[in-house]
Amino acid sequence: MKSIGQQLNAKIKGDNAATLYSHFEPWDVEERCDEIMEQAVKDDIDLFRDDYVKTNNIAPHPFQSGFILSTHKTRASVAGSRTGKSYPIFIEIGCMCSGEFPIALQYNKGVDTGVKRTPSYLNVQRWGRRDTATGVIIDYNTSYPDDGSWDCGTIIGAGKYPKEKVIPDDLDGLKEDRTIWVGTTATALAESWWPKLTEDGARVLPEKFIDKTKGNNGANSSTSVIYLKNDIRLSIISYESGHRKFEAITAWACFFDEEPPDRRCVSAAQSHCKYFSLTMTPLLGMSYTKDLIFKKQHPSKIVFQANTYDSPYVSEVEIDQWRSDFPEDEIGARVWGDHTAEAKTPYYVKRKIKGWINQFFDMEQGFTAVFQPSEPCFGLYRRRETNLPGIMDVTISLVPVEYDEDDPEKPPSVWRIYEDRKEGGAYFMPADCANGADLPEDVGDMETALVLRFPIADLGETKPVIVAELVTTVPPDQFAIETAYVLNYYNFALLCGESNARGAANGMFYSEMKTYKYWYMHMSRNQRSKKLLEKKGFDTNTATRKPLFDELTAWFSDYEADEYPDIPSEAILTMAMECIRTIQNGKVRPDHPKGKNNDLLVCFGIGLWIFKTFPEQIKCRREKKEATVDQSDRKMVRRMLQAAGKLPKSGESSGFFPKHKGRTR
Repeated sequence: MKSIGQQLNAKIKGDNAATLYSHFEPWDVEERCDEIMEQAVKDDIDLFRDDYVKTNNIAPHPFQSGFILSTHKTRASVAGSRTGKSYPIFIEIGCMCSGEFPIALQYNKGVDTGVKRTPSYLNVQRWGRRDTATGVIIDYNTSYPDDGSWDCGTIIGAGKYPKEKVIPDDLDGLKEDRTIWVGTTATALAESWWPKLTEDGARVLPEKFIDKTKGNNGANSSTSVIYLKNDIRLSIISYESGHRKFEAITAWACFFDEEPPDRRCVSAAQSHCKYFSLTMTPLLGMSYTKDLIFKKQHPSKIVFQANTYDSPYVSEVEIDQWRSDFPEDEIGARVWGDHTAEAKTPYYVKRKIKGWINQFFDMEQGFTAVFQPSEPCFGLYRRRETNLPGIMDVTISLVPVEYDEDDPEKPPSVWRIYEDRKEGGAYFMPADCANGADLPEDVGDMETALVLRFPIADLGETKPVIVAELVTTVPPDQFAIETAYVLNYYNFALLCGESNARGAANGMFYSEMKTYKYWYMHMSRNQRSKKLLEKKGFDTNTATRKPLFDELTAWFSDYEADEYPDIPSEAILTMAMECIRTIQNGKVRPDHPKGKNNDLLVCFGIGLWIFKTFPEQIKCRREKKEATVDQSDRKMVRRMLQAAGKLPKSGESSGFFPKHKGRTR
């Protein structure tokens, strides 16, 4: 007599696939025991953080059943490995194309259907062996033979599948095409999705759902299309083929299995289907999906979260075995389904920085704005050959804007503002230039700039204050114009761009900005004459790079884990958390993970180094009469911000920083 384990290892035939489909029962997250909660604390995972509270993911809560039964336009399922997060996608595809639902999805939640569960390895692991006469659980012995004296109980209703999600026979008058998309990686397409949908012995959908009269036995391998019943096409698209593959038509539904590295795939698919879902283990670290899933909440979106300990199909013994093999920095993602930094040796104390992000950044700080000149201008200063004034000759206004990140009409360069301009404030701007592009999809690196304010002793400040930041993809010449506007606005701030000797992008930026009067100046020795020369810009090289990052080490060490670190930029903290140690020529070097950048971090480091080394170069260079002329404009902007709730009203705190416990500036 075969044991259950032997039965499980036998090849799955077509009728068994039909049974697996019809007997599917979704699982949900139950109350977590003390041991799991203690392990989460040891792993630096906060299961009660605001992200989970806001999305109703404090245990117990729905997971598989919630995902399948939801009618929200956008669903996200973020979970650890081996939680069965992908299997509901197959179930939904079957439901949508056929209108035939698993037994559990034909009954209201909690109803005993009377249908016996199939004695299987996974069912014994989840439901246990039950005495056929009394129904009492005997044990959870998965190796016990199936001798007829026991079963796994009966299927219990999980809730009725919404019929509105089934593709109707007649779509006349509707835009949705009779197509279902699955987005995944090229490797997963070839090694997982294609075999599970086409190969006998591995197929997970009932054969009756496949239209074998089309293609090669119901499939077209050259286009990765499966032909389903009712004239429905299932198209599996790899992320590597590009985001435009999700824009060709409008599909009925789109399922993304794991997060695409290119955010534009998500934007394209969301706008070209009726139902969109993203099912993932966050292996890309602190990527864009963290904000997309947890922060950008909308009534049309819902989130379901689980960790591997929640799964009824995985034992703690198995998890402990996996943990011993996982790199330490992957445990957060693979076990807990948590967005964590990439698995490399961190340069900074990652746990402390992550704690700051989770504790103080439940919502974005500051507001977004653009800078506009009061009249047409050309160049930095007025020229004899033109009647137009220069950028430094006109008044620059700060204009708050709200926009959607995925809106193609959004401004090309939008600043995030953390503090209103202070009259008499001394500002300086570290800027990191790169090779931008007219089209964002053609860009290879990002242009970044950071505006810092010299501390004001009367306010008890001892460190520079982060005022504004910019991350953009525009070309260097346009980036120069954007920074020129802001240099003017912030009292003709000290420009701390990189030296023109550092790459073509910096050379182009320098050619546009070389006439600006207030560059950071550094001393350089001529190799031939041995004379010291004064040059514009900061010289970032192997000798100066590490000291920049070490300035941040000193900053972080001044704050305890429960103190607000006086950094309102979540982007800077995220880059610091992702910063890794690499060895180059036998020396430790701070670096960024593959596919990420640390440009804002570099800007912040440059600013801190200049503040420490050459503070005398940082001055307010706006005369009082100019400030007086600009007062009406500043008051108007201030009133607009107060009305929009972006700025405290008179008598309240004048900054944009939240009132955090711990030390202040």
